Amino acid sequence: MTCPRIRSPLVLCRFAELFHVGDMNPSVSKICRTATLVLSILAGSQTLQAQNGPDYFHATLRGWEERAWFRIIDRNGAAGGRFSEHGILQRFQPNIDGEYQLDLLTHRFSLSEDYEWYARRNGIRWSGGSVDKRELAATTAARITVDLSDTWAIGARFDQELNPEGDRNLVRFGATKTWSSGLSLTFGSHVDRVKTGMDLIVGGGWQSNTSPVREGFVVLALLDAFNNSFNGLDSAVDSTQAYDVQPLAVRSGITLQAARTVRVQLYATLTRPSTILLFQGTDETAGIRQDESFAYAGGLIEWSPIDVIRVGSFGTYVRAKTERTPLSDGATDAFDLTEVTGQLGFFAMGRIGRSFETELWVGHMWRPETNTFPESTQPDIDYEDRALIGRALLLYTAPFGLVVETGFAFDNRRVIRGSGSVPARGSLDGHNRRAQLGVGWAIGDQLAFRIAQRFDLDSGAFLGDGGVARISLYW
Repeated sequence: MTCPRIRSPLVLCRFAELFHVGDMNPSVSKICRTATLVLSILAGSQTLQAQNGPDYFHATLRGWEERAWFRIIDRNGAAGGRFSEHGILQRFQPNIDGEYQLDLLTHRFSLSEDYEWYARRNGIRWSGGSVDKRELAATTAARITVDLSDTWAIGARFDQELNPEGDRNLVRFGATKTWSSGLSLTFGSHVDRVKTGMDLIVGGGWQSNTSPVREGFVVLALLDAFNNSFNGLDSAVDSTQAYDVQPLAVRSGITLQAARTVRVQLYATLTRPSTILLFQGTDETAGIRQDESFAYAGGLIEWSPIDVIRVGSFGTYVRAKTERTPLSDGATDAFDLTEVTGQLGFFAMGRIGRSFETELWVGHMWRPETNTFPESTQPDIDYEDRALIGRALLLYTAPFGLVVETGFAFDNRRVIRGSGSVPARGSLDGHNRRAQLGVGWAIGDQLAFRIAQRFDLDSGAFLGDGGVARISLYW
């Protein structure tokens, strides 16, 4: 089957052959033969895609959006706990070095792997990579959906994120009612080992294969919903935390089919500014008051000139603010912290024939952080770094399931101001590059496994620099 979108170049080449244009200009004949070969390969890849069922060959920002959401929905999992002095985003830690961003980048799932994960109903996946000789940065995710009837379903999700920024373990349950129109209503909860950290969630959704609005959701979340019930005034406990203003978050996302070949994704979350008190026992004069706010937004546009090529651009922005005030005079632990991370970039994805798949993305990132200490002699922080980061992957999948993966990633980071003022292990300024070579196995669209060795390209020698692994299982 020849794809209609690539038929015209072949017709032009056939026209050139019929009228002997190649005899008059051999270069034209050579170009036509090359174009015919390349476009035939692409057509074969399109045919294979059509035979394999659902098309998961797209980019998505949903993985980024979920990681940003975890920062606010599981504050107890942050390094240093709920009241960590490193803020909500937890970007800078004493045990994080200049290669940490590259550590994360090289073990995470690709854009198309993220797209497939959020398009499937049931599955489990894990990814991990070395951050030093002793520790991994790892993520685990599992999702199960069970239909109770034609319109009702219950679902459970587990998400775990383990790295120097925190140990986050999210268990979520929900019940969903879906109507024939595509509208849905969901009720759910995030269950936390620390009972004060449990959340209540209600939201609406939409899915359609024909409407320009392919899918969307709006969620209202009451964060730490039971905090004041479980942490009320009690002289028997060492400390009490109580909200003066409860955090309330609105989370939303939409996917648009803006044109036949253009997809758009938009995500946004905003929390109502909240105020929480932490004090000793029942003594409200000995402790702290903490005001917090959090917001993020992201967008992606994808263009598919032909079915086996995706190109596009993306942008993300997240901002968190934490202001701590002592409840008693003379205390020195007051601070006013503002964290911002922004990113703009582009991506390209392609399939070549039946066996090759490639992906590339490059982004410009900036990370300013300011922190003032009004009651302390500690110097204020005014820090910012900027980086050009990117990742390229090339996968070969043999007909019998063997997968060979090669990759390259880089993080060219420059500290603009405030060098040494944020907690870190060594300098964060530098150019870091890594190559990656791995193997794996794929069984249909149910199992995919990769294990790879990273190689440091900065030292001038092709030295091993830790391993990475990814596995996905669907049913």
